[in-house]
Amino acid sequence: RQVLTGLAPELQRGSAHELSTRWVPLLASDAGYTRGQVLTAAGHASGTDRVCEVASALPRSIGVVVNVQGDEPLVDPAHIDSLISHLRSSRDDMATLAVPIASEEQFLSPHTVKVVCSASGHALYFSRASIPHGHSFSELSSLGTSHADATGVRPLRHVGLYAFRRNMLEEWRRLEPSVLEKCESLEQLRPLAAGWTIKVLEVGYAAPDVNVPSDIALVEAALREAAA
Repeated sequence: RQVLTGLAPELQRGSAHELSTRWVPLLASDAGYTRGQVLTAAGHASGTDRVCEVASALPRSIGVVVNVQGDEPLVDPAHIDSLISHLRSSRDDMATLAVPIASEEQFLSPHTVKVVCSASGHALYFSRASIPHGHSFSELSSLGTSHADATGVRPLRHVGLYAFRRNMLEEWRRLEPSVLEKCESLEQLRPLAAGWTIKVLEVGYAAPDVNVPSDIALVEAALREAAA
């Protein structure tokens, strides 16, 4: 049994420009839990801290929790299913997604979060920097496709979708934000620094995410294309 949580912005009183993510909508599967939303406490350090609060009140029968980040508005349901399936069939602490980076512009942008993985497909590091470092984007892209031993070399964009074991979310609440997390402003570095195993499932395509206002046009274009 699993529950999906996502961050839905709520317009605050007094300002049309201030958005709050305190409302967390819920969608449960096979758990007898109705759809709805929960108003979480203010002051959480990250979206996952907010999800931890929600998960603590869920029925104990729910074993997997998926956090759909608000900057991934066009998430593919099949990607959610793949994350849940992986946790059910493995011993990894959590799982997430990555997609090959499509351009040098993406590779160089600090708004694109990169991930490098081990030969087993587990996260070694997440960064806003251009990693792996030392080669041009085209050189890294060719290495990742032409050499059988080049796993982890091809530039990958991290997709903001996380699946957690319920008990690991309880552990998350006891973790202090790590130095690396603060340096990169990336919450997934907190469990990585604590020694968690994070499986990175590579997918062939992921819809555009929203990191800066100009990304909204890309999402709108994708919606128009899907509706055509």
